[in-house]
Amino acid sequence: MGKHGYSVTSVLRALDVLEYLAQQGGAGRVSDIAKALRCSKNTAFRLLKTLQQRGFVSQTDDASYELTFKLLNLGECVLRNTDLHSAARPYLEELNRQFGETFSLGILDGDEIVYVARVLGTRPYHTSYSVGARTTAHSTALGKAILAFSPGTVVDRVIKAGLRPRTEHTIADPERLRADLRVTAVRGYAYDNQESVIGIRCIAGPVFDRSGDVVAAISVSALAARVTGDYAKTLATRIIAIAAALSSRLGYSGPQANATGVARRGVTAAAKVTG
Repeated sequence: MGKHGYSVTSVLRALDVLEYLAQQGGAGRVSDIAKALRCSKNTAFRLLKTLQQRGFVSQTDDASYELTFKLLNLGECVLRNTDLHSAARPYLEELNRQFGETFSLGILDGDEIVYVARVLGTRPYHTSYSVGARTTAHSTALGKAILAFSPGTVVDRVIKAGLRPRTEHTIADPERLRADLRVTAVRGYAYDNQESVIGIRCIAGPVFDRSGDVVAAISVSALAARVTGDYAKTLATRIIAIAAALSSRLGYSGPQANATGVARRGVTAAAKVTG
């Protein structure tokens, strides 16, 4: 056996193809895949054809392939069987019934946010995010809510990956981001002022597990013109309360952050971010 133990090289390469296509927005050409995997075009072609036979990719032209919804179907099976997803769904639906806005549950994966549950609002607006979608953590309320209560090493990793601006309002300066996270930690919720999508404001609260670690965040997304004044405060208060309820459901029994800043956990997280 090699250094990978019982791993099968062909399987590993097939998974590399899927990961490469995902990183490229879901599609790629045979020659580019071969270059990325450091293999021959013939090997890349055979891997793609095998994945196509099983329904994981489809051919768009003579040299290009794209991912199919089969991966999403597999992902949904995982989500349906995770405590976090099943526990969060009723809370998102409760918020949706109360406000009619779009509510989401997101987790941090590497330096990105992954949307794992979403209930669309009855008030129309358009974003590209859906279950399984990924986006930068530093530009979203979901991401900032998680980062504010994460160890400083996690924040450092996100910053090292690059704070790419998504809009003219995105916080792309490391020190400004750290300052924003300190405020978020004490305040108890994160705020995205059109930093990810122009015309959309989001508010998010952190979700903790039984060990006291931040594992997710719940957010509301709405037209920026609506998320102002008393309505924004009301949304923030409910987001914090629902995030706390979900945390309790997951077994968390520690102090909760709140809108008045009375949050020992928040102060601790702020100190971590400062370091």
